[in-house]
Amino acid sequence: MIIDPDLIRNILSINFTNFRDRQIYIDEETDPLGAHLVSLQGEKWKIMRAKLTPTFTSGKMKMMYHTLLSCSKSLGTILDEHIKIKEALDIKDIFARLTTDTIASCAFGLDCNSLKDPETEFRRYGKKVFSVNFKDAILNFLANDYPFILKLFKIPLTSPDVTDFMNTLKQTVDYREKNKVHRRDFLDLLIRLKNNQSVFDDLIESSAEGSGGMRFAILQIKIVLASILKDYKFTLDSKTVTPIRFDPKSIFLSPVDTIWLQASKCEM
Repeated sequence: MIIDPDLIRNILSINFTNFRDRQIYIDEETDPLGAHLVSLQGEKWKIMRAKLTPTFTSGKMKMMYHTLLSCSKSLGTILDEHIKIKEALDIKDIFARLTTDTIASCAFGLDCNSLKDPETEFRRYGKKVFSVNFKDAILNFLANDYPFILKLFKIPLTSPDVTDFMNTLKQTVDYREKNKVHRRDFLDLLIRLKNNQSVFDDLIESSAEGSGGMRFAILQIKIVLASILKDYKFTLDSKTVTPIRFDPKSIFLSPVDTIWLQASKCEM
């Protein structure tokens, strides 16, 4: 197992094209949502990568700046509400909801407002994609060790209700195409690709500058920090367990316990 951060970055970013086949089970006919860039292999992966790469250039990221800024401003409203009632912030949950709103807006053209309503449908299904219950664990075991069973009985790895929800998003695409609606977001770029229109209107940066997803995430982080740190300051709440421990079972860098912060307005 590779644990060196620099080697991990080289594999996942700089030398990514040399480590493209991950031996992940997919069945495009039964589970089309499973056929994404992480799971595709060989020539299919190469074609998909070539199509998506120009949609993640710095120029395309800047195009979404105002959408990202709008989502970040919504965070200020939530902070003001917590400051007013002197309530500590579950910062992990709030930033997860902010990320959900950002992805929904930039990638799907939807205003889901999960910052205001944590139980919004997009947020619930987004959490479900990354949650693993007993059934999911069994399916993942079969996919890794006995994939022929899933293939034989046409069992999808993606939950049917998640697939149904994602299929409803097709209505957004249909509406934009029918009414010739254009919006400066990622979904508009995907529609252009779908219709074989060019998205090569600026230079493509070297892969050494990081993957498209990483570039988008860094841009979001910069915009959020610039938006809130000029108006707010934060201190660690006494409810936070210290020292902070990270969950060794999580595939993401995630704390075991909730991180609580107190927010206050900066004095002008």
